Amino acid sequence: MIKFLNEKKVDELIKNYSLELTSSELNDKPLVSVCIITYQHKSFIEAMLNGILNQKTDFSIEVLIGDDASTDGSSEIMDRYQREYPDRIRILRSTENLFKYAGNPRLVQIRNFRASRGKYIAMLDGDDYWTDPFKLQKQVDYLETHPAAAGCFTDCDIVDDEGRKINPRPFWNNHYQREYRQQDCIASLTSSYSTATLLWRKSVIKSGMPDYFLIAGSDFLLDVVITEYGTLDYIPEVTACYRIHDGGIWQGNVGWSNSLGMVKRLSLLYLDDNLRAKHERVLDGSFEKWSSIYSQDVECEHMTLHEALALYLDAASLLRPIMKSSVLYAEVRKLFRQRWRDDMADSHPLFKRLADVIRLSLAFPDVRGLCFSELYIFTISSFKRRLSLISGN
Repeated sequence: MIKFLNEKKVDELIKNYSLELTSSELNDKPLVSVCIITYQHKSFIEAMLNGILNQKTDFSIEVLIGDDASTDGSSEIMDRYQREYPDRIRILRSTENLFKYAGNPRLVQIRNFRASRGKYIAMLDGDDYWTDPFKLQKQVDYLETHPAAAGCFTDCDIVDDEGRKINPRPFWNNHYQREYRQQDCIASLTSSYSTATLLWRKSVIKSGMPDYFLIAGSDFLLDVVITEYGTLDYIPEVTACYRIHDGGIWQGNVGWSNSLGMVKRLSLLYLDDNLRAKHERVLDGSFEKWSSIYSQDVECEHMTLHEALALYLDAASLLRPIMKSSVLYAEVRKLFRQRWRDDMADSHPLFKRLADVIRLSLAFPDVRGLCFSELYIFTISSFKRRLSLISGN
């Protein structure tokens, strides 16, 4: 689960647990910085690095390997590559695993972004790889000739841990728009492409990363950052492979955890005055969509009323108390009704659900009024149904 961190804590963790391996031979004016996040990717890292080193460009690149304290032998492979390519490769290594402090890899990502020196930033995870040797050249040429675009991405193949293609593609869109504005990234794109195919202008973070990214950065929030300064454009070519395996971060999570993560990220965007002023209606629609997906996910899991609501209220904690957010109040009420009237209610007897309501109202005082209001409505409707049945007889 994503953990909220303030800017001071982000800076402190990066400063205290980072070590750089570099060389005086390193090119000092790269046009593109390739920022890599890796942890325990021994089986995949050579394919990833070879895909970068095989790029054919008319400009220089630097490769920043963000190693989050790997212990599986992959660090030794990275070190060997750095010795063999000292003019291109730098290693930014965590002396202690940073994922455990953040709940996602964003601390390694932020460290990479801050250390990068290129005009453009490309991204890779240690288990993905590039297949088109002209990927970077094509994307740089595109951004150089499309000044209104702040970034661009391409299509990719999805493969298993052996590199075999998986069809149909289980995650992303089959059709993309030619360009995405910020509101499109929030409402429809929602990072439904592989960041292994992304290239963007570093100038979008020249004033630093916004609070919402520092607090709980993700691919989705990065798209929002990028499109503050231009469009995010789609190039209809396959340039990379995204790998699905047991150690993958996103696909390794259960469905409700992923949808809840989106609820948490959207809660952060509401707190940004600039974004809320521009896109409040879009944010409302996206919040409702992902709350509905979460509701479906927990129904499939047959979660208890207390567990489902407690997880949801924690994820949306930044918007509470619920009375100050009409969209949150409406979604909590819908979720409450769904879990109370669950088709599997026979497995959750009435006394158990009542106990859940009491526990919920004690743990989250701001929902107490809603809980008991819904119970009152349920009691009245049940009483009316009984009267109707009696009078019918």
